[in-house]
Amino acid sequence: MKTFSNFILTLILIIAQVPIYASNGNEPVQSKTNVPTFIENKGQWPEEVLYLTKLNGLNAWITTSGVTYDHFTIIRQNNPDEFRTLPPHEREQAERENISIKGHVVRMTLENARSTVQASGQDCQTSYHNYFIGNDPSKWASNVQLYGEIELNGVYNAILR
Repeated sequence: MKTFSNFILTLILIIAQVPIYASNGNEPVQSKTNVPTFIENKGQWPEEVLYLTKLNGLNAWITTSGVTYDHFTIIRQNNPDEFRTLPPHEREQAERENISIKGHVVRMTLENARSTVQASGQDCQTSYHNYFIGNDPSKWASNVQLYGEIELNGVYNAILR
């Protein structure tokens, strides 16, 4: 086994190849890229989350205990252009009510893994994310780094890297 991160990346890429379906449920939505970007957790998510990657209607949460796959399809009931003439507040409400999300969540837990997993991002990207959610600045996360890959060390006692 090379590294645990390569194992996780392989699983993510295999699942990410599953197409998602849009508006009328018949047309696959094409992703602009199948290259994952891992978003570090800088306090914007629960403590057990280390990184998140999003691909083709799939959120893969890399956690201290494994990986949680959140695979979803967004279905639009009507064409969003129909709401263009509405006032902004009514348009936002109509667009929210026009969408339904269907999916499933699969949690892969690494049995007997150590609770002190060391995570580090590799291939640092030039862009970053900001999470300014709510009115409490102490809960905001800014300059959240993006990585091309991650490496998890110390997952099992016998395998340190």
